[in-house]
Amino acid sequence: MKIVVELETLPLPLQRSIYARLKEKFEWESASGEDILKIELDNISSFNPRIRRLLCSFRIQTFEDLTDYSRHELRKIRGMGKLSIQYVEDFLLGYKLALKKY
Repeated sequence: MKIVVELETLPLPLQRSIYARLKEKFEWESASGEDILKIELDNISSFNPRIRRLLCSFRIQTFEDLTDYSRHELRKIRGMGKLSIQYVEDFLLGYKLALKKY
């Protein structure tokens, strides 16, 4: 079942949210491998905010920064437990990326 809604009839914050998600989706689909590495974690609305804050506190801002770390190195960040690291690995795997090997 499809529901057709004109964006102009929606509240402005909801319009902005929809626009941001669509923009993110099309940026990902058109990005090449190196482009994906340059995307900042702050620009990904589907990335867990708590984990994003932890990573940013260690100056891990982009996918490129993140893939420079190993599972063992991330474990040293206070608050990054097994589940958080598994979340990061699963998220990266969705974009055909991985953490650095030891």
